[in-house]
Amino acid sequence: MRSFNVERVNNNKNNNGNKNDESTVFRGRLFSRDGRHRRLLLRGGAAVAALLVFAAWLTIGSKEQSSLTEKGRTSGGKSSKRSSSTESFCSQFCPARVEQRKRNHGGADLLRVQDLVQNLEGAKLKLGNELRQLYGSHYDKLMLDNDNFKFRQGFDSPTDISVSRFVRKLKMKVLEMQLSIRDENNNLEGCNCNDITKDSEKKTRRSLKEEGKNEKVLPPVDKTYSKFVWATGGHSAAAGHGNLQNETYTAYMEHAAKPIFESVGINFVGRNYAMGGMSSAPELALCQESIFGIDADVLTWDFGMTDVPHNWKHALYLSRAGVHRNHPAVVSINIHGFDNDLKVGLHKDIENRGVAAFYLKGDSIREMEDPLPDMLGMNQKEIDAEPDYVRYFKCNKEIEKDDPGCGDHKYNEAVCPNRRHKAPWHPGFKVNALYGNLMAFFLIENLGDAIQELLNEDYDPVQKLEELKKEEEKEYEELFVKSSDLPKETISDFIDETLMSQIDPNIIYNHPALCYTALLPSEIRYEGILKGEDEETNKTAILNHEQGIMKVAAEKERSQDGMRIVK
Repeated sequence: MRSFNVERVNNNKNNNGNKNDESTVFRGRLFSRDGRHRRLLLRGGAAVAALLVFAAWLTIGSKEQSSLTEKGRTSGGKSSKRSSSTESFCSQFCPARVEQRKRNHGGADLLRVQDLVQNLEGAKLKLGNELRQLYGSHYDKLMLDNDNFKFRQGFDSPTDISVSRFVRKLKMKVLEMQLSIRDENNNLEGCNCNDITKDSEKKTRRSLKEEGKNEKVLPPVDKTYSKFVWATGGHSAAAGHGNLQNETYTAYMEHAAKPIFESVGINFVGRNYAMGGMSSAPELALCQESIFGIDADVLTWDFGMTDVPHNWKHALYLSRAGVHRNHPAVVSINIHGFDNDLKVGLHKDIENRGVAAFYLKGDSIREMEDPLPDMLGMNQKEIDAEPDYVRYFKCNKEIEKDDPGCGDHKYNEAVCPNRRHKAPWHPGFKVNALYGNLMAFFLIENLGDAIQELLNEDYDPVQKLEELKKEEEKEYEELFVKSSDLPKETISDFIDETLMSQIDPNIIYNHPALCYTALLPSEIRYEGILKGEDEETNKTAILNHEQGIMKVAAEKERSQDGMRIVK
């Protein structure tokens, strides 16, 4: 009886979060593919024949690899007249590949929705434990909705229609992930690994307990198979001025949400493209795809200080999000205190036109700040005993200011203490952490609802994804494209009245725009589109502004400490 084992080997090349940190091995012969070592354990007489055939194939070279694989696949990845040695290889390779992917996700099969539910709950538990370390005994009151035993929810929408649309978007991401895995399995090393049987999986698990003697290569395995992008638009406070770049609210949100999304095979990207002193229109509103990227799933508005009193800017920004090809949700931050009722009405208008629209509730942050202990009246020993994200947060009922010492400890002084923009009106890292975690909670709970809905449905991923995409497109076609309703706020502030009489406002609000902008940060600059530069060369020269690395020679390293600068 043929059997094989799988073991893992450290791989230090992984920095992007998408490849497994550990390699998988077929015991016997070790070789490198794409700079990464992958080995698979094989044992047994007939398995040796498969090993030799596979080794010979690898020595031929990339131009001649098809001599084996073309015999074993059709255009759809199905085998026809496959040699017995190839079949022998696939019968062992496919179960090992499945086991390799499961090990990458804690034993879960990403194609099983029940496993996604369990993985998500496990990742949420880990996040809760991490936050409990940061906030100590104050965690429950700060972070939890104790009535529902969930993370605190701080965002609202005009109606539940926006929630349904957002959950639909997240369901599509889960389905894209599952289809990506199926497509990869369909023709992997010349094998159709979608046909793996339960019996072969059991043999794999049983043989893992045994010791292998021969080695062979398995390809690298991904951690994520689809992507979700949150793009932050805003002024200097949203950009995080005065703070380190891993202390912006977008960075805190990504830190909390990324492992949750990764647990179900989705790569979460927090894209902080906020710019100091900028208002939301006309340039940013009309250039959303060029600046925030064509793949944005969420676009945020946080321009409360710079848009006042021009509400037409907010209206145009929201409306232009409806033109975006990826149909993102729009999320407004800090709208309260600036014509609140009118701004809530703008979200109702855009929701009626087919866009998922949300806004941060006015009392959400205050409700998190109220339970914070006041440093006034504490002695130094008591203050020092408080966790880092609580200590010197509230003094004399004031947040990040007043005595004893909250103003002095508003910003992180451990790195670059003399950095610019540590202004009184910019929030410090503790406030940013509250905002970022609240945003992550919003994403996490909606992701959970999306997966739960899929669990309750009997579906084929291909048909279901096509159904949801058609549903989304139909809504946009009927509610947005054909809509004659436009925001009530005038745009004549930036277009001459004489010219306005000659232009249909619908063109400004609802029609696609071709935009070339030199603004940074922006995707059109990072991808080298503006000047036609090579993508990698361009990124090295410009660097990613949202990562806050100000040197040409720099290396991004994900860790709890943020970024590492290479001198």
